[in-house]
Amino acid sequence: MAQSISGSIETREQWLGRAIEKMRPEFAAAGAPLPENLAVSCSWPSGNPRTVIGECWVAEASSRGYVEVFISPVLDQVAGIQGVLVTLRHELVHAAGRRGHGKAFKALAVELGLTGPMTATVASPELLDFINWTLLPQLGQYPHGAITGRGEILVPPTEPGDKPIILRPDDRPKKQSTRILKAECPECGYTIRLSKKWADLGLPNCPTDGAALILDGGEGGGGTGLQALPAAAVHG
Repeated sequence: MAQSISGSIETREQWLGRAIEKMRPEFAAAGAPLPENLAVSCSWPSGNPRTVIGECWVAEASSRGYVEVFISPVLDQVAGIQGVLVTLRHELVHAAGRRGHGKAFKALAVELGLTGPMTATVASPELLDFINWTLLPQLGQYPHGAITGRGEILVPPTEPGDKPIILRPDDRPKKQSTRILKAECPECGYTIRLSKKWADLGLPNCPTDGAALILDGGEGGGGTGLQALPAAAVHG
């Protein structure tokens, strides 16, 4: 039986909104206040849903002039090193005006307890303690269960007596695309753009500092995606 939504049931967006308000003082203290025109949603980012777990879109990309943050529905673990609150915190660094993942982003992210590669940040031990002992007791349980299945489309029959067809993702026609990808240096923010064909052959090193470039999602009108760490990196 479907559960109805009433005023007494907190939505995911309301929970995430309360989390943002709890974090606002930290951003203000770091000299990077969060904008008031800020919205958050539990929904699919524009990038690869298997690797992009969070995204922030600038106000210029929104018809209502809001900075829009998206947290992937594959996440329901709140306190993990790359859980809901850590992912939200990463996207709020972008919302505070730090575009890309260069020096300005890194300086604020590290001050706020994020560590690791800047395109796939994780929580420092101190940040995890803050989440577990300060934020979570105030926020309570995140009202969401992770989406782990694969979507299906039911195609209705076209003739009497025919059976409906279940069309799974792997059965759908593949679109031909010349999608342009962006690769970024995690240290200085140097970026290049290249097609998937060349990206699949390997990414070059940054000509400025020699660091390996990292794919930062496709061109999508201003979205910045947080990449999920490989499972071995998260659990190992």
